[in-house]
Amino acid sequence: MSPATHIIPSKPIDVASWTEDEEFARYPQGARAKTACFPPAEPLPPDYIKPGRRYLFKRSRKAFPEQFWAEIAAYHIGGLLEVEVPPAYPAVNSSSGHCAALIEWFYEDERTRFVMGGDFLQKMLEDFDRKTGNQHNFHYIQVLFRALHQHDAMEPGWRMAWGQTLLFDALCGNTDRHQDNWGVLFDVTNGIVNGRLSPCYDNGTSLGHELWEDHQGRNWNADRWHKYVMDGAHHMKWTVHSPNREGHISCVRRLAEWLPPLHDLMMSRLSAFDMVALRDTLNRLAEIKMMVPLSPWRANLMYRLVELRRDLLLKVLQ
Repeated sequence: MSPATHIIPSKPIDVASWTEDEEFARYPQGARAKTACFPPAEPLPPDYIKPGRRYLFKRSRKAFPEQFWAEIAAYHIGGLLEVEVPPAYPAVNSSSGHCAALIEWFYEDERTRFVMGGDFLQKMLEDFDRKTGNQHNFHYIQVLFRALHQHDAMEPGWRMAWGQTLLFDALCGNTDRHQDNWGVLFDVTNGIVNGRLSPCYDNGTSLGHELWEDHQGRNWNADRWHKYVMDGAHHMKWTVHSPNREGHISCVRRLAEWLPPLHDLMMSRLSAFDMVALRDTLNRLAEIKMMVPLSPWRANLMYRLVELRRDLLLKVLQ
């Protein structure tokens, strides 16, 4: 996905006239309020909005009003890293007064069947706790995807796809890639069943969304920032018997050892990551006028965290 294709609107999209999806109107998954809806035929939405496509109007948690901006920024970071992330745009509902990220549904119902990772893991582990995800681990994911591939139900590049997903999460500091924040997409057109890993969706628990200027902006030194990044971890263990969730930085090192071609890909993507383009993107997002804007402080925080993570990831790959 080329960063050039990424759209930065000059103003938020107003969904007040959009039609709520009868099936997914109040989408049940996750902790944040979100509504599934379709764009109207009239008035015409922006040309980058797909007619007939479902979108999520995904708000922030009440404790973190700017959280929805992490979804939007993550979309642009995915483009710069060449990782597939569903498009996410700043949006409002002028009737309710809510601000949110408007996120494009990442598959078409009539063409694709989507199975969440938790559905697979519950069948693989009889006592799998789907509420906490404490047994969620990369070893079982490998077992699952190898079995799917052996039965011609998974694309051969699944290892590289997982490596890119976990690299993206490490760069963004995403702590919420639990068993229901990934899944397998099966193309069922004309009876063909080709499985592939889903795009990187649900990225709001990232990019320092829980940090506030008044709490730490004046007191954190370089060592404190370094510790914050090094403490970041995936919502996933390396094996089911691992005592803790795998750290963002240590996971990239493990992935490089697990699959040498992945080492080269990750090194190439991180080395080419355009920090200047990221700075420009975040500045432009911060210029969008809405009730809950992206503050300059938070835009700078996002930039700083990505830069620090990128440098640490490159270091462990050298």
